[in-house]
Amino acid sequence: MTEEQGLEILRRITAAYPQFDLDGPVGEERIELWVERLLKMPYEPVLHKLNHYIDAHHFPPTIAQIAVELPLDNGFLKQQQVWAAQVKAERESGRMKTFLDYLPEELRGTYSRLLEGTHSDK
Repeated sequence: MTEEQGLEILRRITAAYPQFDLDGPVGEERIELWVERLLKMPYEPVLHKLNHYIDAHHFPPTIAQIAVELPLDNGFLKQQQVWAAQVKAERESGRMKTFLDYLPEELRGTYSRLLEGTHSDK
């Protein structure tokens, strides 16, 4: 959100709640604090949340009541989604790999013999 958008949020609160005072030294401090916090939030979702708040409450909101946090970038989740897409593509193409395909060459033979031994015991 831009500073102008933050000030627009404050004007909207002041218009809806006359007791939300932005005059004098305390008002200036309130403006600074609110804008500082609002700059870290996305404008549209905060505006949406504020509008719902205004419809339901008789008193002005606190910052926390209209705050919207941006989702954190989760690189691991994105990697999981890439892997899932790769597995799906491999399954659909018929080239599904087993864990043996990912082992170093020197270990493949050992594990292959071990797996063959477990199947012959049954």
